[in-house]
Amino acid sequence: MNQHNNTPPAESNSAHDEAAPPPERRPFGPWATVLIGVGLIVFIELIGANLAVLFMWISAQLRGAPMPEDTAGLVETGGFVAAMQPFKVVLAVGAMAVLALLCKLPWSSYYGRWGFTWRQAGGWLAGMALLLGAAALGVLMLGQPLVLEWMISVYETAGWMPFFAVALCVLAPIYEELFFRGFLIRGLEQSRLGATGGIVLSSAVWAAIHLQYPFHGVVIIFIMGLFLGAAWVRTRSLGLVIVLHGAANALALAQTAYVVATQ
Repeated sequence: MNQHNNTPPAESNSAHDEAAPPPERRPFGPWATVLIGVGLIVFIELIGANLAVLFMWISAQLRGAPMPEDTAGLVETGGFVAAMQPFKVVLAVGAMAVLALLCKLPWSSYYGRWGFTWRQAGGWLAGMALLLGAAALGVLMLGQPLVLEWMISVYETAGWMPFFAVALCVLAPIYEELFFRGFLIRGLEQSRLGATGGIVLSSAVWAAIHLQYPFHGVVIIFIMGLFLGAAWVRTRSLGLVIVLHGAANALALAQTAYVVATQ
């Protein structure tokens, strides 16, 4: 007679075990961030500069105007500075989108969100005003002019002023904040440096690309980078730091316009 085993079959362990959580998705680590960042900034600046020269050449041909023979002189004009910005923004946003896709992270998780509250904007703008006021006082105490000759030269060679203002106060902040705050700090803060070290290092790199300014100007840019980095880490709002950066540039533009008008 066959013996029937009434014991129910043992369920597999996998039926009792909870599904393993998916691996945590993280942005590029600190070393990858530094290496990718160096490559990106060189690529964006070089390609942006060449595209700006091409744009200015085509524009001059259409207008029947001669192009300056001195390329070095051309790149120091406000028209060239403005012409670079749209290309740099497109290149930066495209590159950042690809990097986020490679990490399988949404944009807001990697670079921060665009939105912010009026309360946040008011508080941080007040802080920015105090910072810029202290910087202006320090410059005057050093016996230095608030508006540099380089800024006046760029303003006087800006070409169409509405485009120059948009390039300086909107497009340049988008590119620089996306890269220096959104990308660099996000990757560096995962290292032993933490968020504070990421803010300091990204601010140092940001100041280093503004060597057209005198030493005290580079120091001010570094301190401003610390402020913008702190704002981004506290709020994770890319839109807010773009507004702060744009406001500072708008003030500098207004100061320059006043000096030129009263000379």
